[in-house]
Amino acid sequence: RTIIHAFRGRQRARKAVVQAILAQGLGIELMAPVASFIAAAGAEVGSGAHPILPALSREQLFVMSRATLGAIRAAVLEEQPFLRSRAFEDEIVRLAVAYLGAITAALSRILDSKGGSSTIALSGIALHFGGVRAIDGLDLEIRSGEVHGLIGPNGSGKTTTLNVISGYYRPNAGQLKLGGADLPFDKPYARAGYRIARTFQTPRLVGAASVLENVMIGGTVDGSGSFAEAMLSMPRHRRDERLLKEAALRALAAVGLESLADVRADRLQHSELRFMEIARALMLRPAFLLLDEPAAGLSAEEIRRLGALIKAISREGTGVLLVEHHADLIFDICDRVTVLNLGKMLAAGTPAEIRSHREVVSAYLGA
Repeated sequence: RTIIHAFRGRQRARKAVVQAILAQGLGIELMAPVASFIAAAGAEVGSGAHPILPALSREQLFVMSRATLGAIRAAVLEEQPFLRSRAFEDEIVRLAVAYLGAITAALSRILDSKGGSSTIALSGIALHFGGVRAIDGLDLEIRSGEVHGLIGPNGSGKTTTLNVISGYYRPNAGQLKLGGADLPFDKPYARAGYRIARTFQTPRLVGAASVLENVMIGGTVDGSGSFAEAMLSMPRHRRDERLLKEAALRALAAVGLESLADVRADRLQHSELRFMEIARALMLRPAFLLLDEPAAGLSAEEIRRLGALIKAISREGTGVLLVEHHADLIFDICDRVTVLNLGKMLAAGTPAEIRSHREVVSAYLGA
């Protein structure tokens, strides 16, 4: 009934539909960031000049809002004949593109894409826990501006590989290089200086702190104030805090959580925690982003939203290593995929090559 009552004039109807599509079809429950995006994109939508996210085709954009579109059409079709037209569907797609363009613009302000291309290269990595070979001679290369999927059955060594790159584990053998230079093992605290960020299977948060404060933590490596200046709240510390807050709000806007900035982190839903962790990782302006099962526990619409965000991050020049069990997400957004089994590389190649790989289908994907 709320939707039907909103459909009394063409312009009001269009605004209501746009809000509903962006709020539900793209997986965002909060209307405040949606309204700001609509306002920012309004002039472009009216003129027909739209910022287009290259990673997504028109068909993919429409799929993102198809379920919500169907529900709205069923509710209002009889009262508003213009909804029968293809023009209405085109309007939905155009506004979805404008929304995604706004996300891309926000990411451009957050990420530093001027650092040039680089690679993280693992060569002959072997890691044993007693008699268990968690990783057994792994070769892997993660490139700037690409999404590299890492898949395999449980216990195949995916998260262990992330922990080696993150510096939590020292392998028994092998080399780890960043841009051709050795990356030290056993120093997870040093990874921030190399602009390597990650998220975890179970979201790590400071529950009593606000969402904004949790995200600000990700950027503290860039502060210029000393410990004493922070304790005494001196001018340089206050400037650091102001800059961190501004950057954190931009990161939250990019993931659609800016209206939750002042909410305690332990009040968030599981899906919101996933996106909050990504926002915190973006604060580091990462050259490489390691994501450990970010789609776990998300709905289908939230997974599509996550996929669009990850692809947009890679388009800004960040290399992404994505560990994930949702094969559809991996094959939709990854440039390359590596499959692990029992700590060894079973296959590597493009998503199309992995889909048709006989051993991968047998060991992991199923018939």
